Amino acid sequence: MVRVNWTKLAAADLKNIADFTTAKYSADQSKSLINSIILKVKNLKALPESGTVIDGITDESMKMIEELPYKILYKIVSSEQIDVLAIHETVSAFNKRNVF
Repeated sequence: MVRVNWTKLAAADLKNIADFTTAKYSADQSKSLINSIILKVKNLKALPESGTVIDGITDESMKMIEELPYKILYKIVSSEQIDVLAIHETVSAFNKRNVF
């Protein structure tokens, strides 16, 4: 099974998302979203290739998975390690869909 490493940037992104959603919505909704993001990342342990290649990036080891309204960017470092690089808001998806 693959080991998942959260970079400092990705961990900070997750904390910022938690802070923002708690302030804007509620602690329960924020916790639900954060847990969903963490679960998506944990699923990469068993299915590291499950993400999609990022548009404009030729390095096929760079992939993303979505937990709307966020994209989780990661890199398959080796057959034993994945690095979670960042979590970015998908503004268009957020505007089109009522997530909460």
